[in-house]
Amino acid sequence: MKLADIRRLAIRKQLRVSFRLPQGAECIITETGLLKIPELKSVPAFNVEAELGAVNQFRLEPAGAEASRNRVETVSAAGLEKLLAATAATIPQTSDHEE
Repeated sequence: MKLADIRRLAIRKQLRVSFRLPQGAECIITETGLLKIPELKSVPAFNVEAELGAVNQFRLEPAGAEASRNRVETVSAAGLEKLLAATAATIPQTSDHEE
C-alpha cells in the first residue's frame, strides 16, 4: 500500500482518511488528496511513506454533503488494502501515452 493509493481513494470516494503513525503523529488525508499532520511545526525527522507500513488502523470519514451523516468507519490495514483493490478494479485503465 502506498500513500498515493490512499490519496486516490480519498479523492475518488470523497473521504477523509486519518491514521496515527507509530511515533504518535496523527495524519489526515483530505478529500482533495492533501496530507496534513496538524501537530507538525517544522520539517519532520520521519518519512510518512516509510512509516505507513506500520499503521494498523485507518479511520474513514465521508467529506462534503455526506459528512453530516457521521458515517465514520474504522478499518484495519488489510481492510483498507481490500478497499483500495476494489476501487482500482472499478476504474478503467487508460494509457498515459497516446500512440
